[in-house]
Amino acid sequence: MASTSSPTTPYLKLDVFLSFRGTDTRNSFTSHLYDALDRNQIDAYIDNKLDGGEKIEPALLERIEESCISLVIFSENYADSTFCLRELSKILECMETKQQVVLPVFYRLDPSHVQNLTGSYGDALCKHERDCSSEEVESWRRALKEIANLKGWDSNVIKDETKLIQEIVTDIQKKLNHELSPSFDSKRLVGMKSRVEDIESLLSLGSTSVLIVGIWGMGGIGKSTTAETVYHRNCSKFEGHCCFQDVREESRKHGVDHVRQEILGKVLEKNDLKIHGKVLPSAIKRMLQRKKVLIVLDDVNDPQHLKYLIGEDGLFGQGTRIVVTSRDRRVLENACDEDRIYEVKILDEDDALRLFSLHAFKQDRPIEEYIGLSKTVVSCVKGIPLVLEVLGASLYKKTGVEYWESKVAQLRTNGGEDIKKHLEMCYHELDQTEKKIFLDIACFFGRCKKDFLQQTLDLEERSGIDRLADMCLIKIVQDKIKMHDVLLKLGKKIVLQENFDPRERSRLWEADDIYRVLTTQGTGSKVESISLILDATKDQLTLSPTAFEGMYNLRLLKIYYPPFLKDPSKEQIMNGKRVGIHLPGGLHYLSSELRFLYWYNYPLKSFPLIFFPEKLVQLEMPCSQLEQLWNEGQPLEQLKSLKSLNLHGCSRLASLPHSIGMLKSLDQLDLNGCSSLTSLPKNIDALKSLKSLNLSGCSRLASLPNSIGMLKSLDQLDLSGCSRLASLPDSIGALKSLKSLNLSGFSRLTSLPNSIGMLKSLDQFDLSDCSRLASLLESIGAFKSLKSLNLSGCSRLASLPNSIGMLKSLKLLKLHGCSGLTSLPDNIGELKSLTSFNLSGCSGLASLPDSIGVLKCLAKLHLTGCSGLASLPDSIDRLKCLDTLHLSGCSRLATLPNNIGALKSLYQLHLSGCSRLESLPDSIGGLECLAKLHLTGCSGLTSLPDSIDRLKCLDTLHLSGCSGLASLPNNINSLNYLIVLNLCGFSRLASLPNNIGELKSLKLLYLSGCSRLASLPDRIDELKSLKSLNLNGCSGLASLPDRIGELKSLEWLNLHDCSGLTSLPDRIGELKSLKSLNLNGCSGLESLPDNIGELRCLTMLNLSGCLKLASLPNNIGTLKRLYALHLTGCSGLESLPDSIDELRCLTTLDLSGCLKLAGLPNNIIDLELKGLDKQRCYMLSGFQKVEEIASSTYKLGCHEFLNLGNSRVLKTPERLGSLVWLTKLRLSGIDFERIPASIKHLTKLSKLYLDDCKRLQCLPELSSTLQVLIASGCISLKSVASIFMQGDKEYEAASQEFNFSGCLQLDQNSRTRIMSATRLRIQRMTTSLFSQEYHGKPIRVRLCIPGSEVPEWFSYKNREGSSVKIRQPAYWYRRFTLCAVVSFGQSGERRPVNIKCECHLITKDGTQIDLSSYFYEIYEEKVRSLWEREHVFIWSVQSKCFFKEASFQFKSPWGATDVVVGCGVHPLLVNEPEQPNPKTDGKCLTNS
Repeated sequence: MASTSSPTTPYLKLDVFLSFRGTDTRNSFTSHLYDALDRNQIDAYIDNKLDGGEKIEPALLERIEESCISLVIFSENYADSTFCLRELSKILECMETKQQVVLPVFYRLDPSHVQNLTGSYGDALCKHERDCSSEEVESWRRALKEIANLKGWDSNVIKDETKLIQEIVTDIQKKLNHELSPSFDSKRLVGMKSRVEDIESLLSLGSTSVLIVGIWGMGGIGKSTTAETVYHRNCSKFEGHCCFQDVREESRKHGVDHVRQEILGKVLEKNDLKIHGKVLPSAIKRMLQRKKVLIVLDDVNDPQHLKYLIGEDGLFGQGTRIVVTSRDRRVLENACDEDRIYEVKILDEDDALRLFSLHAFKQDRPIEEYIGLSKTVVSCVKGIPLVLEVLGASLYKKTGVEYWESKVAQLRTNGGEDIKKHLEMCYHELDQTEKKIFLDIACFFGRCKKDFLQQTLDLEERSGIDRLADMCLIKIVQDKIKMHDVLLKLGKKIVLQENFDPRERSRLWEADDIYRVLTTQGTGSKVESISLILDATKDQLTLSPTAFEGMYNLRLLKIYYPPFLKDPSKEQIMNGKRVGIHLPGGLHYLSSELRFLYWYNYPLKSFPLIFFPEKLVQLEMPCSQLEQLWNEGQPLEQLKSLKSLNLHGCSRLASLPHSIGMLKSLDQLDLNGCSSLTSLPKNIDALKSLKSLNLSGCSRLASLPNSIGMLKSLDQLDLSGCSRLASLPDSIGALKSLKSLNLSGFSRLTSLPNSIGMLKSLDQFDLSDCSRLASLLESIGAFKSLKSLNLSGCSRLASLPNSIGMLKSLKLLKLHGCSGLTSLPDNIGELKSLTSFNLSGCSGLASLPDSIGVLKCLAKLHLTGCSGLASLPDSIDRLKCLDTLHLSGCSRLATLPNNIGALKSLYQLHLSGCSRLESLPDSIGGLECLAKLHLTGCSGLTSLPDSIDRLKCLDTLHLSGCSGLASLPNNINSLNYLIVLNLCGFSRLASLPNNIGELKSLKLLYLSGCSRLASLPDRIDELKSLKSLNLNGCSGLASLPDRIGELKSLEWLNLHDCSGLTSLPDRIGELKSLKSLNLNGCSGLESLPDNIGELRCLTMLNLSGCLKLASLPNNIGTLKRLYALHLTGCSGLESLPDSIDELRCLTTLDLSGCLKLAGLPNNIIDLELKGLDKQRCYMLSGFQKVEEIASSTYKLGCHEFLNLGNSRVLKTPERLGSLVWLTKLRLSGIDFERIPASIKHLTKLSKLYLDDCKRLQCLPELSSTLQVLIASGCISLKSVASIFMQGDKEYEAASQEFNFSGCLQLDQNSRTRIMSATRLRIQRMTTSLFSQEYHGKPIRVRLCIPGSEVPEWFSYKNREGSSVKIRQPAYWYRRFTLCAVVSFGQSGERRPVNIKCECHLITKDGTQIDLSSYFYEIYEEKVRSLWEREHVFIWSVQSKCFFKEASFQFKSPWGATDVVVGCGVHPLLVNEPEQPNPKTDGKCLTNS
């Protein structure tokens, strides 16, 4: 069909092209600018070649043409480069012919030098006239003048580099988002303008409130595109932003925790953000609360997920906007106001016709002869964008009116609003190959890489992928394939329609259907793909050996856990704790047609005997029980298509078949964690296509075959953690293509082979934690391509070879923890490309060579913990690109060089812990870009230089712990951009300068511990940006200024332990933004002002320890957002106001220790029943009439913590077991005899406190989830049921404690059961943590119980002394159990107790390591008890020890009369490698 396309604006692939002189700005300004553009999702192109040369490549010219904006950074030597000038000429051409936007930046350069071609620019052009044609030079002159006279930026005007970059980024964002122009993918924006304007109106962008706007509509209507467009138009107006697509699908695949982490990471610009658990760390909360952010959550279908993702009220800063799209209006109604839900309507007739035409005719309107037919098509599909796109694409280039008429007839038959029928009609237009690919994507792959999908197809089939993209049935973005979820559902519907019986369908994805097919003999011949999620809620699948027989057409098989589920151990799967595939009779058959096979925790030792899938491309068997792949002699050459073999975590795999060399197409081999693998086949060199070999964690691999050097295609080799490997073969140097070599943790490596220098392509070399490596070869200088060299933890490395200066491409050099390094070679300055140099922890380093000043590209220099460093070389002033200098912990550093002010690019200067530093040089004022200055703990510093007022870019100043400073300089008011001022522990500070109010940008002011501070300056009310004021521990503060109410932005006010404070100013109620008010420990405070009820944003009010407070204001009920009210220890409080029932958001009410509280308002019960149904924490203790509350606790459906401690409850509620959400229960000091049996139903209970329940006589069965039981002081306790000690739950990484101190009446049977159960818990914890490969913080299991004997099960014991010795052949120990029997006599003193074990270990080479382990860690809260007679203390110690002798000495360090009368040690041996992990060697014993 002929088409007369109207001209359209070409599609632009890039947002910004950066033109710059590399030697001037690559590693400083340009690098920072590029990072800022990237963080703001602006697609910028940067030429990463270090030397552009003279010839400009055609590809680079194309990048310029494909860019919307060219940003030219004119610097001193820009015109010296003909490469730059040729770039500039092309940019001018694009500006004149393509209307490209061009923006100049004059960086540390007078703009007139470029505009008038004077100075270095005039000199450069004169030089070029001698070497280049006059015509070309003249074109350069013109380009320089034209572009230099455009509107741009001058760094001499905006000297704050951070501010300059922000202005550039903001301006670019505005230009990119200026209007909904057709040049930005016009097909996607049809009909969008009115939608976007309506939603922007709902966003009320001028308001400071936090608003949530919902976008609602049917699938395919354009919700996501609308939200994305709103986002891109407005994200530049916010301090942080994130557009997260497909929340529903991503939550299903990776879990909602992962989704939240990704969102917050983008908002906070922290790509490596890790959040463990459901509760956000307070540090992250604080960062979020300070930020005005824009978040788009696309396609949310679960109201609980939405609630979790947007967090609690007050999580985000003022002005924040959250946009949510959903098909379910109810999801939005739970989060948005009714009038802020926007319904996306179908396109009107004109827009629908235009969108259809853009796909059917590649122009804005139909060609003449198809106008009528096109309008009919549009009217049939009712303006739904997705259908218009797919239908239009399906009709593109279709000739003949008759064909069109037949399609119109089909559409009319389908009915007007049946989207899937319209789309299914387009599906039937596909040929068989295209249908096959469509259904594979919909039912098996989902999102995937195009390259990966192609590998599963025959060569002649691969063009079908592009055909689907042309048909708008998939989208391909950056080589990733995405299918709209409406089309995904269509694909699954088509398969379901194949047959009612799943055994007759082509593709299976539902677990029930898969189980039916796999358990029915002789069926499934039509099945082509199976995708089975091993869901923890399903039963284990037990299959027969013939389960897959008859599935001759099976091409794709995936059996897996969703990525967000923690990998379960093999033992847990086989015990049925989580679902797995069980094959008790083995497996006889798998289809030879398989092209993709992924089976997590495959339960058999090998594959079926007859299994040779010739077309198999990818074989992944992670964490499986495979002991061998195929039997020797089986012809592996049949697997001629296999490209990827993943055996990650197959810990039982002892060897690879010798015929593995026949896998000629293999390019990836992953053996990470194959801890039983002892060798590689000698013929591994036959893998000519192998590019990546991962042997990380192969801890029994003793050697590498010499033939490894024949792997000519290998570019990645990971040997990290191969602790038995002592050397590399000489042939390693023959790996000419090798780019990355990881030898991290190669603990036996003492030297590198001479041939190592032949690795000319090596780009990354990691030798971290090679603790025996004493030197590097001179041949290391031959690594001409090396960019990263990591020698961190090479503690025996005494020096670097002189040849290191030859590494001209090296950018990153890590020497962290090289404590044996005493000096650096003089030629270190020859590392011309070095941008990051880490010498942290090089405690033996006494000085730096002067040549370090020659490192022109150096941006980051880390010297943290270089305790031997007494001074810096004067040449440091030549590091013009340096932006970060870490000197924290350089305890001998007494002065800084006077010329440090010459570091004009310095952004961060860390001097924390430099205790000998007495002063800062005056030149520090010359650090014009300095934003962060950390002086924490500089106790010798007596004053700050007057020149500090010249630090115009400074936004963070940390002076905490500067005990020698008595005052701040008077000119501190000149720091106009200061945001954070930390004066914590400024113990000599008596007053703040009055002009501190001039710090207009100040947001955080920390004054905690300033005990001599008597008052705040009157002008503090001028700090209009202040959000947080911390006065914790300012005990000398008697009052707050009356005008404090002027701090309209204040959100956090901390007056903890301001014991001299007797009242709050009347204007406190004017703090309209205040969210948290902490008055804990204000013991002199007698009352609260009535207007405290006007703090409408207040969410947390802490009045704990306000001893003189007799009542709360009657209007406290107006604090509608209050969720935490702490009144602990308010011993003078006599009543609560009736209005407390109006606190409907209250989640924490702490009344413990309110001893005078005689009663509660009658309506507090109603509050529990109505307003606390959302609460997650509730505390009640220490007052008289608590029984009424206790009797109603069964109604508190989702509480996690209930505290009834020290109250006068005579018995616990019988319905206690109904509180199924309880995780922590405190019943301390209650006078009752028994606990109801229903407590065993608390299946989430992990902590139970029963201390000092003096009448309690027995404990019933408790939940096996229990991790902490404190029953100390239960003097009447006689018997304890044992089930709670069995530890039959699936272990999580959590410490456990069981304390029965003072329970002297406990019968012997109970004591024996408890000790035995403790042993079982320790054993199971050890096994569980080992199988999980747990590497987190130490995990403890401990028991204290009356008794006089070391349990019999201890291997080594001394029944009458305090020490134990072990002598035996060296083994690898994972855990020890320690026991001490302590006699306390009859003193009966109530106090804490701790037991210490001093451990002396003798290693194989005779070295002695001395360590200590405590029953309680120093920082832990210790149980206080009345200690009488003898008690047994048992605790476990997590160990990573390898020794031949050990002695253990037990002591009680706190009690003079405490005597250790018996002790024992029980080592738990795990079948591990003989060689210890280098990362833990020397740190052998930790409490656990």
